[in-house]
Amino acid sequence: MLKLLKILDYGLIRLVFYLLIAIGLVKFSIWLFKPLTLQIRPFDIIKEETVQRGQGEWVARRLSEKIRRIQGKLTEELPKPQDESSLPVIAIPNPILASPIETPLVPSDVQNSLPNPEFFRPFNFDIIGFINFFATLLQRGPILEGSVFIHNNIYEIVAEAYQQQWRVSAGSLEESLTSLAYAIVFNQLQKYPQENVTRFDNAEDFQSFMNARLEFETYLDDQGLARQSRLDHRLEKAIEYLKPLTEKNSRSILPFSYLASIYTCLNAPERAVIMLREAKTIDPQDSWVNATLDKVQSRLASQESTGQLGALNELSNQQAFELIRVQKAIAAAQKTNTEQPVKVAVLADGFFSSLKELNDRILASKSFVPDEEITQEASGHGTSIVALIAAIAPTAQIIPIKVLSSKGIGQDSWILEGLEYASQQKAQVLLLPLGNSSSESRPVYDAMIDRIKRKNVLPIASTGVDRSEVPQFPATIPGMFVVGTINNQQQLASFSSYGSWVSLVAPGVDIKTIGKDDKVQVVRGGSYSSAIVAGVAALVFSLQPDLSVTDVETILQQSAVTITTHLPENNQELKMRRVDALNAVIKAISSR
Repeated sequence: MLKLLKILDYGLIRLVFYLLIAIGLVKFSIWLFKPLTLQIRPFDIIKEETVQRGQGEWVARRLSEKIRRIQGKLTEELPKPQDESSLPVIAIPNPILASPIETPLVPSDVQNSLPNPEFFRPFNFDIIGFINFFATLLQRGPILEGSVFIHNNIYEIVAEAYQQQWRVSAGSLEESLTSLAYAIVFNQLQKYPQENVTRFDNAEDFQSFMNARLEFETYLDDQGLARQSRLDHRLEKAIEYLKPLTEKNSRSILPFSYLASIYTCLNAPERAVIMLREAKTIDPQDSWVNATLDKVQSRLASQESTGQLGALNELSNQQAFELIRVQKAIAAAQKTNTEQPVKVAVLADGFFSSLKELNDRILASKSFVPDEEITQEASGHGTSIVALIAAIAPTAQIIPIKVLSSKGIGQDSWILEGLEYASQQKAQVLLLPLGNSSSESRPVYDAMIDRIKRKNVLPIASTGVDRSEVPQFPATIPGMFVVGTINNQQQLASFSSYGSWVSLVAPGVDIKTIGKDDKVQVVRGGSYSSAIVAGVAALVFSLQPDLSVTDVETILQQSAVTITTHLPENNQELKMRRVDALNAVIKAISSR
């Protein structure tokens, strides 16, 4: 019996022994073939030359979280807009990487998962240290170690892995860890030389691109949930990150692709085409770029054939429009799908154009100058103003009224008849881009404008062209919405008058418009700053035709941006209100 027990005991021992060997072989095989891991050790925290180890593991885990998040974004698809019909998005860029980065992370040192070493030191032998030594030997892959130096509220991190050292610093630990995480991921990406994401010049450019991607992702996520101003701010931030990358002639197509998609969101397909063509020169074989370029060009061709684009579209790409955010305002208004036609009367020296896109916008033009037709304008002044308004207000129906002769001379009777005609045609906006240096009161005009305003017509005029603190006709008329002129650097134009009687200022220097012989020309003057405000007023009316004149004036002024301009002649600084088209549209929409 005892012999039998010994045999069984011996067999059991052998069975356990073989079982342990089998388990060991399995574990060794798993270890041998498992992917390489990046092990992040706890950081040393050094503040004022004193080592603090308490937060070291938290720093390692926080860095690990940031790296994982960045890696996840590389293969994540951008969200589709909740209502794609409300956006002119042509195509959303593909994920940055088709498959995940193969190197996973171990967020902290092995020793932190083991018991306190003090309980395992029989005979002064550090068993845990011995185990950790072998655990380190068994670690397949690089180990990242580093220190955080805190001095004068600056957090500098020095870390080393992949036989490379990184040194980053910022005003907060979070910012420093973020920069380090991007540097590490950018290093990991170098094993994918065929991918566009590896073609950035450095980790800083890679981080800028990923910041832009995050802003664009948030914009798409928030469609229909956030206010338009907040959505546009997201796109503005994304463009701020991406533009410097495109200007550096980056070897990656990613900044160009994302800018193209963003420009389609801003209803600027012509800019999207430019970006896509740049991307194609970098990588002619990229399928997304080629397919998207074909779609955008097809859309542009379709719009041009229906008169939606053309000469007027050339006016959208100018600094004055960017300053007051005209294109964004148009896009925001169009998304409401509620725009109504608006009548805008322009009293000038006539109108003549062979452009279909302009002539289609003309309504009931008339001349009050004896023996001169509406088309008899010598300088193209009236046409250039009509084109500018048409470019800003897509639903504006413009009524050109000739009250100045081909020599630029006008009489009171012609102007008064023109004002009466504008009222009869039920214009909602009335622009008087004319005047003289007289500051005298003219009761007949005062009575006419008062009567017109009571019929809910908004009269607009410039301050005049003789630099003065005194208004000049027609700015002298009570109730007139008076517009001063600034340049694109937001300084008062040398010819513009100023004073508390000025309602708003707008760009009126280096303005691109369509003039004589249908040619694009660059002009300056109070006529153009007042025309820009007339166009913005028409945009507001198009969203809410039943608004009163007082309501529109309030919207224009409350949505304006305060600027400070310097008068060199007396070293005086003035605060003025500059028109902002996007703010005005948003305020009109929200006041429904």
